Amino acid sequence: MPSESRSDDGNVERLREVALRVLDPWWVSGQATQVLLVVAGLPPDLRVALPQPKGSRLVGSYFDGRATTSVLLDVSLQEDQVLAYYDLELVSAGWTRIERHPPLGGFDKASRRADSPKEGWSYCRSSNGPFVVVQPVGSSNGLTAVRLSLNTDPLQAPCAGPGEPAGSAPIIPVLLPPPGSELMPRSRAGAANYAVLTAEVVSDLGRAAVASHYDLQLDCEGWTCKMRQVRGSQVWSAWTYHADDQPGRRGTLFLSLVQHVGFPPRSGPLELKEEPKVVQKYWLEIRAGGRADEATPTA
Repeated sequence: MPSESRSDDGNVERLREVALRVLDPWWVSGQATQVLLVVAGLPPDLRVALPQPKGSRLVGSYFDGRATTSVLLDVSLQEDQVLAYYDLELVSAGWTRIERHPPLGGFDKASRRADSPKEGWSYCRSSNGPFVVVQPVGSSNGLTAVRLSLNTDPLQAPCAGPGEPAGSAPIIPVLLPPPGSELMPRSRAGAANYAVLTAEVVSDLGRAAVASHYDLQLDCEGWTCKMRQVRGSQVWSAWTYHADDQPGRRGTLFLSLVQHVGFPPRSGPLELKEEPKVVQKYWLEIRAGGRADEATPTA
Protein backbone atom coordinates (compact mmCIF):
# COMPACT_ATOMS: atom_id res chain seq x y z
CA MET A 1 0.00 0.00 0.00
CA PRO A 2 2.72 2.58 0.79
CA SER A 3 4.29 1.92 -2.61
CA GLU A 4 0.89 2.43 -4.31
CA SER A 5 0.45 5.72 -2.44
CA ARG A 6 3.85 6.94 -3.60
CA SER A 7 2.95 5.89 -7.16
CA ASP A 8 -0.31 7.86 -6.99
CA ASP A 9 1.55 10.91 -5.69
CA GLY A 10 4.00 10.64 -8.56
CA ASN A 11 1.20 10.46 -11.10
CA VAL A 12 -0.46 13.53 -9.61
CA GLU A 13 2.80 15.45 -9.71
CA ARG A 14 3.45 14.47 -13.34
CA LEU A 15 -0.12 15.46 -14.26
CA ARG A 16 0.41 18.78 -12.49
CA GLU A 17 3.62 19.38 -14.48
CA VAL A 18 1.83 18.70 -17.77
CA ALA A 19 -1.03 21.03 -16.84
CA LEU A 20 1.31 23.84 -15.80
CA ARG A 21 3.32 23.58 -19.00
CA VAL A 22 0.12 23.80 -21.05
CA LEU A 23 -1.09 26.81 -19.06
CA ASP A 24 2.30 28.53 -18.94
CA PRO A 25 4.79 27.54 -21.70
CA TRP A 26 7.62 29.32 -19.84
CA TRP A 27 7.22 27.20 -16.72
CA VAL A 28 10.31 25.00 -16.26
CA SER A 29 10.30 21.88 -14.09
CA GLY A 30 12.66 22.04 -11.14
CA GLN A 31 12.91 25.83 -11.06
CA ALA A 32 11.46 27.99 -8.30
CA THR A 33 8.09 29.29 -9.43
CA GLN A 34 5.03 30.92 -7.95
CA VAL A 35 2.67 29.35 -10.50
CA LEU A 36 -0.12 27.48 -8.74
CA LEU A 37 -2.74 25.02 -9.95
CA VAL A 38 -5.26 24.17 -7.22
CA VAL A 39 -7.89 21.46 -7.61
CA ALA A 40 -11.24 22.23 -5.96
CA GLY A 41 -9.72 25.14 -4.04
CA LEU A 42 -8.29 28.65 -4.11
CA PRO A 43 -4.70 29.89 -3.86
CA PRO A 44 -3.84 30.29 -0.16
CA ASP A 45 -2.66 33.89 -0.59
CA LEU A 46 -5.77 35.13 -2.42
CA ARG A 47 -6.64 38.34 -0.55
CA VAL A 48 -9.68 39.38 -2.57
CA ALA A 49 -12.97 37.71 -1.68
CA LEU A 50 -14.96 36.63 -4.75
CA PRO A 51 -18.59 35.57 -4.22
CA GLN A 52 -19.84 32.18 -5.35
CA PRO A 53 -23.51 31.40 -6.08
CA LYS A 54 -25.21 29.08 -3.63
CA GLY A 55 -24.81 25.45 -4.62
CA SER A 56 -21.97 26.14 -7.05
CA ARG A 57 -19.03 23.75 -7.40
CA LEU A 58 -15.49 25.09 -7.19
CA VAL A 59 -13.68 23.21 -9.96
CA GLY A 60 -10.30 24.77 -9.21
CA SER A 61 -8.10 27.80 -9.67
CA TYR A 62 -4.90 28.86 -11.37
CA PHE A 63 -2.43 31.61 -10.41
CA ASP A 64 -0.08 32.61 -13.23
CA GLY A 65 2.77 33.64 -10.91
CA ARG A 66 2.39 37.31 -11.75
CA ALA A 67 -0.90 39.07 -11.12
CA THR A 68 -3.81 37.00 -12.46
CA THR A 69 -5.83 34.35 -10.67
CA SER A 70 -8.47 32.37 -12.59
CA VAL A 71 -11.26 30.73 -10.59
CA LEU A 72 -13.37 28.06 -12.31
CA LEU A 73 -16.91 27.29 -11.18
CA ASP A 74 -19.89 25.19 -12.21
CA VAL A 75 -23.15 26.88 -11.24
CA SER A 76 -26.82 25.92 -11.64
CA LEU A 77 -27.79 29.26 -13.19
CA GLN A 78 -28.32 30.37 -16.77
CA GLU A 79 -25.63 32.61 -18.30
CA ASP A 80 -27.70 35.79 -17.94
CA GLN A 81 -28.51 34.83 -14.33
CA VAL A 82 -24.80 34.38 -13.62
CA LEU A 83 -24.08 37.90 -14.85
CA ALA A 84 -27.03 39.31 -12.87
CA TYR A 85 -25.85 37.55 -9.69
CA TYR A 86 -22.31 38.90 -9.90
CA ASP A 87 -23.51 42.36 -10.86
CA LEU A 88 -25.61 42.52 -7.70
CA GLU A 89 -23.01 40.97 -5.39
CA LEU A 90 -19.98 42.89 -6.62
CA VAL A 91 -21.67 46.28 -6.87
CA SER A 92 -23.07 45.78 -3.36
CA ALA A 93 -19.53 45.07 -2.16
CA GLY A 94 -18.18 48.33 -3.59
CA TRP A 95 -17.05 47.23 -7.05
CA THR A 96 -17.87 49.31 -10.15
CA ARG A 97 -18.85 47.76 -13.45
CA ILE A 98 -16.89 49.18 -16.38
CA GLU A 99 -17.56 49.08 -20.10
CA ARG A 100 -14.89 47.18 -21.95
CA HIS A 101 -13.93 48.41 -25.41
CA PRO A 102 -14.55 46.03 -28.32
CA PRO A 103 -11.60 43.80 -29.29
CA LEU A 104 -8.90 45.57 -31.26
CA GLY A 105 -9.40 43.38 -34.33
CA GLY A 106 -6.96 43.84 -37.19
CA PHE A 107 -5.51 41.37 -39.68
CA ASP A 108 -6.90 37.91 -39.07
CA LYS A 109 -6.65 34.57 -40.84
CA ALA A 110 -10.31 33.62 -40.38
CA SER A 111 -13.55 35.05 -39.12
CA ARG A 112 -14.33 34.83 -35.41
CA ARG A 113 -16.29 31.80 -34.28
CA ALA A 114 -19.90 32.61 -33.54
CA ASP A 115 -19.83 30.31 -30.50
CA SER A 116 -16.73 31.81 -28.89
CA PRO A 117 -17.06 32.60 -25.15
CA LYS A 118 -18.69 35.89 -24.27
CA GLU A 119 -16.43 38.76 -23.32
CA GLY A 120 -18.05 38.85 -19.90
CA TRP A 121 -18.49 41.81 -17.55
CA SER A 122 -15.64 43.64 -15.85
CA TYR A 123 -15.54 45.25 -12.41
CA CYS A 124 -13.02 47.51 -10.67
CA ARG A 125 -12.52 48.06 -6.96
CA SER A 126 -10.80 51.41 -7.57
CA SER A 127 -9.15 53.37 -10.40
CA ASN A 128 -5.96 51.37 -9.73
CA GLY A 129 -7.67 48.00 -9.46
CA PRO A 130 -7.91 45.23 -8.65
CA PHE A 131 -10.30 44.25 -11.42
CA VAL A 132 -12.20 41.06 -12.12
CA VAL A 133 -13.82 39.72 -15.29
CA VAL A 134 -16.90 37.51 -14.89
CA GLN A 135 -17.19 35.24 -17.91
CA PRO A 136 -19.77 32.49 -18.52
CA VAL A 137 -18.01 30.14 -20.95
CA GLY A 138 -20.73 27.61 -21.78
CA SER A 139 -23.57 25.47 -20.49
CA SER A 140 -24.06 21.71 -20.29
CA ASN A 141 -26.40 19.39 -18.37
CA GLY A 142 -28.10 22.29 -16.60
CA LEU A 143 -24.81 23.80 -15.36
CA THR A 144 -22.98 26.89 -16.54
CA ALA A 145 -19.19 26.96 -16.51
CA VAL A 146 -17.95 30.28 -15.14
CA ARG A 147 -14.46 31.79 -15.16
CA LEU A 148 -13.56 34.60 -12.75
CA SER A 149 -10.32 36.32 -13.78
CA LEU A 150 -8.88 38.50 -11.02
CA ASN A 151 -5.95 40.83 -11.76
CA THR A 152 -4.18 42.77 -9.00
CA ASP A 153 -1.58 44.66 -11.08
CA PRO A 154 -2.40 48.42 -11.11
CA LEU A 155 -0.45 48.84 -14.37
CA GLN A 156 -2.82 46.45 -16.15
CA ALA A 157 -6.03 47.84 -14.70
CA PRO A 158 -8.53 49.09 -17.31
CA CYS A 159 -10.29 51.12 -14.64
CA ALA A 160 -10.89 54.68 -15.80
CA GLY A 161 -9.90 57.42 -13.41
CA PRO A 162 -12.27 60.28 -12.49
CA GLY A 163 -12.91 62.60 -15.41
CA GLU A 164 -11.19 60.43 -18.03
CA PRO A 165 -12.94 61.10 -21.37
CA ALA A 166 -14.59 58.39 -23.42
CA GLY A 167 -13.24 57.29 -26.76
CA SER A 168 -9.63 56.84 -25.69
CA ALA A 169 -9.12 53.39 -27.16
CA PRO A 170 -8.59 52.75 -30.89
CA ILE A 171 -10.96 50.31 -32.59
CA ILE A 172 -9.90 48.37 -35.66
CA PRO A 173 -12.30 45.87 -37.25
CA VAL A 174 -11.30 42.29 -38.00
CA LEU A 175 -9.83 42.27 -41.52
CA LEU A 176 -9.77 38.97 -43.42
CA PRO A 177 -7.35 38.19 -46.27
CA PRO A 178 -8.47 37.68 -49.88
CA PRO A 179 -9.77 34.16 -50.62
CA GLY A 180 -6.98 31.75 -51.51
CA SER A 181 -4.24 33.96 -50.07
CA GLU A 182 -1.90 33.36 -47.12
CA LEU A 183 -1.80 35.84 -44.24
CA MET A 184 1.09 36.21 -41.77
CA PRO A 185 0.36 38.68 -38.91
CA ARG A 186 3.59 40.44 -37.89
CA SER A 187 3.12 42.97 -35.10
CA ARG A 188 0.61 44.71 -32.84
CA ALA A 189 1.62 47.86 -30.98
CA GLY A 190 0.15 51.03 -29.58
CA ALA A 191 -1.09 52.75 -26.45
CA ALA A 192 -4.34 54.14 -25.06
CA ASN A 193 -5.16 56.38 -28.02
CA TYR A 194 -3.57 54.72 -31.05
CA ALA A 195 -2.68 51.33 -32.49
CA VAL A 196 -0.44 50.03 -35.29
CA LEU A 197 -0.92 46.54 -36.74
CA THR A 198 1.16 44.95 -39.50
CA ALA A 199 1.00 41.76 -41.55
CA GLU A 200 2.19 40.17 -44.77
CA VAL A 201 -0.13 38.57 -47.30
CA VAL A 202 0.83 36.32 -50.21
CA SER A 203 -1.64 36.37 -53.08
CA ASP A 204 -1.87 36.00 -56.86
CA LEU A 205 -4.08 39.09 -56.95
CA GLY A 206 -2.76 42.41 -58.17
CA ARG A 207 -2.06 45.37 -55.91
CA ALA A 208 -5.31 47.17 -56.76
CA ALA A 209 -7.42 44.07 -56.08
CA VAL A 210 -5.79 43.46 -52.69
CA ALA A 211 -6.23 47.11 -51.69
CA SER A 212 -9.88 47.04 -52.79
CA HIS A 213 -10.46 43.88 -50.76
CA TYR A 214 -9.42 45.61 -47.53
CA ASP A 215 -11.09 48.90 -48.51
CA LEU A 216 -14.43 47.13 -48.83
CA GLN A 217 -14.13 45.63 -45.34
CA LEU A 218 -13.31 49.00 -43.77
CA ASP A 219 -16.19 50.59 -45.65
CA CYS A 220 -18.59 47.91 -44.38
CA GLU A 221 -17.47 48.64 -40.83
CA GLY A 222 -18.35 52.31 -41.16
CA TRP A 223 -14.92 53.71 -42.05
CA THR A 224 -14.97 56.53 -44.63
CA CYS A 225 -12.10 56.96 -47.08
CA LYS A 226 -10.97 60.60 -47.31
CA MET A 227 -7.92 60.25 -49.55
CA ARG A 228 -6.04 57.59 -51.53
CA GLN A 229 -2.61 57.80 -53.16
CA VAL A 230 -0.68 55.36 -55.36
CA ARG A 231 3.11 55.64 -55.37
CA GLY A 232 4.89 53.02 -57.44
CA SER A 233 4.10 49.68 -55.82
CA GLN A 234 2.54 51.33 -52.74
CA VAL A 235 -1.05 52.28 -51.95
CA TRP A 236 -1.81 54.64 -49.06
CA SER A 237 -5.29 55.68 -47.91
CA ALA A 238 -6.61 57.94 -45.13
CA TRP A 239 -9.87 57.16 -43.30
CA THR A 240 -12.15 58.46 -40.58
CA TYR A 241 -14.47 56.41 -38.40
CA HIS A 242 -16.92 56.80 -35.52
CA ALA A 243 -16.39 55.02 -32.21
CA ASP A 244 -17.23 55.48 -28.52
CA ASP A 245 -19.47 58.46 -29.38
CA GLN A 246 -16.45 60.18 -30.91
CA PRO A 247 -16.83 61.07 -34.63
CA GLY A 248 -13.93 61.84 -36.93
CA ARG A 249 -11.38 59.48 -35.44
CA ARG A 250 -8.58 58.77 -37.88
CA GLY A 251 -7.11 55.69 -39.49
CA THR A 252 -4.68 54.88 -42.30
CA LEU A 253 -4.16 51.78 -44.45
CA PHE A 254 -0.84 51.15 -46.18
CA LEU A 255 -0.12 48.39 -48.71
CA SER A 256 3.18 47.75 -50.47
CA LEU A 257 4.34 45.09 -52.93
CA VAL A 258 7.59 43.74 -51.48
CA GLN A 259 8.44 40.57 -53.42
CA HIS A 260 7.51 38.33 -56.31
CA VAL A 261 7.39 34.95 -54.58
CA GLY A 262 9.86 32.53 -56.17
CA PHE A 263 11.96 35.33 -57.61
CA PRO A 264 15.09 36.89 -56.02
CA PRO A 265 14.23 39.99 -53.92
CA ARG A 266 14.84 43.32 -55.66
CA SER A 267 16.70 46.25 -54.15
CA GLY A 268 13.55 48.06 -53.03
CA PRO A 269 9.77 47.83 -53.22
CA LEU A 270 9.46 51.01 -55.30
CA GLU A 271 11.27 49.25 -58.18
CA LEU A 272 8.86 46.33 -58.24
CA LYS A 273 6.15 46.18 -60.85
CA GLU A 274 3.17 43.90 -60.93
CA GLU A 275 3.53 40.89 -63.15
CA PRO A 276 0.53 38.86 -64.36
CA LYS A 277 0.07 35.32 -63.02
CA VAL A 278 2.86 35.78 -60.46
CA VAL A 279 2.31 35.14 -56.76
CA GLN A 280 3.25 38.31 -54.90
CA LYS A 281 3.93 39.22 -51.28
CA TYR A 282 2.46 42.43 -49.85
CA TRP A 283 3.21 44.35 -46.68
CA LEU A 284 0.09 45.60 -44.87
CA GLU A 285 -0.10 48.22 -42.14
CA ILE A 286 -3.15 49.78 -40.51
CA ARG A 287 -3.14 52.58 -37.96
CA ALA A 288 -6.02 53.81 -35.84
CA GLY A 289 -5.66 57.16 -34.13
CA GLY A 290 -7.39 58.83 -31.22
CA ARG A 291 -10.00 61.54 -31.11
CA ALA A 292 -10.07 64.35 -33.60
CA ASP A 293 -8.43 66.76 -31.14
CA GLU A 294 -5.43 64.48 -30.60
CA ALA A 295 -2.25 64.04 -32.65
CA THR A 296 -1.67 60.57 -34.06
CA PRO A 297 1.90 59.29 -33.50
CA THR A 298 3.96 59.00 -36.68
CA ALA A 299 6.19 56.16 -35.56
